[in-house]
Amino acid sequence: MSYMSKILIVDDEPRMCDSLKALLSGQSYDIHTGNSGREAIEYLAGNSFDLVLLDMVMPDMDGFQVMDYIERQSPDTLVIVITGHASTESAVKALRSGANDYLTKPFEHEELLKTVKNAIDQKRLKSERKGAQEERKKLETQLRQAHKMEAIGTLAGGIAHDFNNLLMGIQGNISLMLLDIDPTHPHYERLRNIQKQVQSGARLTSHLLGYARKGRYEVKPIDLNQLLEETAEAFGRTRKEITIRRELAEDLFSIEADNRQIEQVLLNLFVNAADAMSGGGDLILKTMYVTHKDIKDKPYDPKPGNYVLLTVTDTGKGMDEETMERIFDPFFTTKEMGRGTGLGLASAYGIIKGHGGYIDVQSKKGQGTTFSVYLPASERKAWKAVRTAEQSIEGTRTVLLVDDEDVILGVAQALLEAMGYRVLIARDGKEAIDVYRKNWGDIDIVLLDMVMPNMGGGEAYDRMKGINPNVKVLLSSGYSIDGEATEILNRGCDGFIQKPFSINQLSEKIGEILGLEAI
Repeated sequence: MSYMSKILIVDDEPRMCDSLKALLSGQSYDIHTGNSGREAIEYLAGNSFDLVLLDMVMPDMDGFQVMDYIERQSPDTLVIVITGHASTESAVKALRSGANDYLTKPFEHEELLKTVKNAIDQKRLKSERKGAQEERKKLETQLRQAHKMEAIGTLAGGIAHDFNNLLMGIQGNISLMLLDIDPTHPHYERLRNIQKQVQSGARLTSHLLGYARKGRYEVKPIDLNQLLEETAEAFGRTRKEITIRRELAEDLFSIEADNRQIEQVLLNLFVNAADAMSGGGDLILKTMYVTHKDIKDKPYDPKPGNYVLLTVTDTGKGMDEETMERIFDPFFTTKEMGRGTGLGLASAYGIIKGHGGYIDVQSKKGQGTTFSVYLPASERKAWKAVRTAEQSIEGTRTVLLVDDEDVILGVAQALLEAMGYRVLIARDGKEAIDVYRKNWGDIDIVLLDMVMPNMGGGEAYDRMKGINPNVKVLLSSGYSIDGEATEILNRGCDGFIQKPFSINQLSEKIGEILGLEAI
């Protein structure tokens, strides 16, 4: 049904109102009438009109007073002045007061229709321009937000990469010291504690990499309901004061995701909810199937397709508008100093975006908070993760170690030699090509850093594969497997290990690629 323009006719002569209504009745207008200025204001207070046909001379209130009310309370409503005492001065005064046009009694039927039609057309064009301006403003806001998040993400990813390289130096030296120290040594437990702190630091950088959308490791179809049940059960055992309620859709589509990364998102959302309910409360978890058509009134335009929707609702203290606008910014937190890094929700945002999904928040002060997570649905059968224990493998073969960081080269060489490998060194991609070309017949595997000057890991891999199509390469990076590393793996590379890694993790990865048995 097409929209009908709404018109109010105001004249103290009822016959004039009826006459004007009859003249306009065949034009598909929604017409109302009033016989005084006060009656007009009552109509305008409770209804929205596109146009007012307004008599200027009325006993209780003149037209200028009504126009003043319209200007203050309903500035988008147009006014056509109707008067039987028109003059140049009165017409100019009416137009200056905000009238769109004016008619002088008596007037012809055609003149009335033309004047009204012109006003309605102007109203429609004005509305369309306003809508276009609002849409442009919305798009500009989205673009600024996207640029801001992208810039912060790049910074966060770079910090995480450099920090992981520092942690690698610490972790490598700890691994070497633990090899030479008996568990009864007084420093043994101190070294183990340092190693635990390195692992905590690595978890912190995983938050940063998650925000930078460089945190996916192994993407497979998973059952979100199952993961949600397992994570909620584990979380509930630590927060007895919170009642967890589940409303999970049956036969839910699987999602293509990294199991551990989505688990991290869930825990971040659960912890955020628990912090908002310090005295206890309800945590409501819902899942359902939706399409892009169901995702409305959001600050993003979802790609067409099917989605799995997860909502996490708490009955906590809620947030104001200013807090909601910054909730996904890294390092932003409302917690006391020392009680939060401000990376949990930022990481959740990056992980969901990295999986092709969307996340947003609705909240009001004192009325709780709801996070909505949309992830693309998959028709593939869900895969269940199976975790294996770390194994140590000793080797007697040759490794080409490629890294531009001297600290990493030193500690990684020592780790490999402690495992029984002969080690050749290269400090960038170009040097790696030269060393490999001269020694490729003796090199069993290449431990190749991703980010290096002169020539990065991707190009170096392609060049080495050109020398020997059967080259074995284990990628290494302070970033995660997402992005360029995934592309190299898709080109045939054999594996990936993220810094910082322990001697057990390194030996296991090399053993998998070379087909060595664990000891």
